[in-house]
This record gives sequence, structure tokens and C-alpha cells, in this order.
Amino acid sequence: MALDGFQFDKPDLGWPYDCRASTSSGYLALLAEKGYLAKEDLGLFNEIEIANLSDSDPGDSAFAVIPQGKTFLFVLKDGHISNSPEKPKSSRDPAWLP
Repeated sequence: MALDGFQFDKPDLGWPYDCRASTSSGYLALLAEKGYLAKEDLGLFNEIEIANLSDSDPGDSAFAVIPQGKTFLFVLKDGHISNSPEKPKSSRDPAWLP
């Protein structure tokens, strides 16, 4: 969605910070509203937290985190997947949307 927003100059399609998303569930609902996520799948994402990313953040920034027992599975902004024992920090407050 964020890449479409940049490519087609549509500010309502973007990263959470750029869209002024205030919650993870709100951003996921926006993805569904814009057709990037099936509305019937929203319930599958209850445990996912979304990072308060902007277009200016580097590609290796964490975009979403999924708890996996004692570790975390991260979807990075560039699409890669990583795991870590702790969530990364950010200079943005909040770093993770509630």
C-alpha cells in the first residue's frame, strides 16, 4: 500500500506514520478498506503489532511484529522476515502503535 501511495502520489496510502495511524488495528483496517488485506482475515491479526514507520525509515526497519513464544518474528519494511528476542527501539514515540 505504501509503495502505491508513493508511486501514485496518494497520501492516504502510506506507512502508518505517514497515514497518521493511531493503532495497529486501525492501520490493518485501513489495509482492508483499501483492498490490501481481506476484511474477513482481520481477525487473524489480533496479536500483530505495527511499527509507527514513515517513508523515510530505512528498509531494514521492523514494520510488524508477531509474538512467537519467547521471541518475536518481524516483518521488515523491505519485506524480509527476521526474528529476535526483543523488539527493536525507535526514535519515534510511540515506536509501536497500541
